[in-house]
Amino acid sequence: MLKRNGQPCQRTVPEYSGRLTDFEFLAYNTVFTSVEEDFKQLSAITDSLTDLERAFPRVLEASEGAVDSFNEVVPDQNGKQWSVVAPLLKLRRTELLFCKRVIEGESEFAVVERLDPNSPLAQAKGPWQLQMTSNDPRLLLQDFIEGERQTAQLYGQDIVAISREAIDEKYPDRDLSRVVKAIAQRCTKKISTEEKVIPIQTRRRSEGVHV
Repeated sequence: MLKRNGQPCQRTVPEYSGRLTDFEFLAYNTVFTSVEEDFKQLSAITDSLTDLERAFPRVLEASEGAVDSFNEVVPDQNGKQWSVVAPLLKLRRTELLFCKRVIEGESEFAVVERLDPNSPLAQAKGPWQLQMTSNDPRLLLQDFIEGERQTAQLYGQDIVAISREAIDEKYPDRDLSRVVKAIAQRCTKKISTEEKVIPIQTRRRSEGVHV
């Protein structure tokens, strides 16, 4: 049996191919508990994006409907009214909605954010925020997915950095690099293995999407 510092390496943790010693396993669980809510948030983002990618053709088809056929109308921070085509992403204190309106016969699409009314940002600027607009629903949704995937990557990097700092603080005299690696691989797996079912291409925001 493989040993490390005299301890057998026999403990397993999610998404890590190696095995940890009892001490490393204890440290892993202690540190991961401190970032568990962040990891749940990361999972919510990636799971929602995967669901959106799978439903992409259906959401696009729905966007072709008349604005009076949708059940909910929401404002933006400027008081403009938008019909909600579909929810895109819901987190603890915010929700992002795919919306549509028609001005002089021309359709316009948007991502509108609904903030927790008790949040500081909502109290300062209002609970409704217009995030991006476009006259092309496909381009808008692809740009949204691409941006949120990039956000998820940064979120994962933050989780790893926080974990490394916690390990250095709690166990300053121990080499727990494998614990950091295990947490990093768990985050990377969550981000990188999500199924992508539509082509996402690098585009400039000037190509019809406004933020």
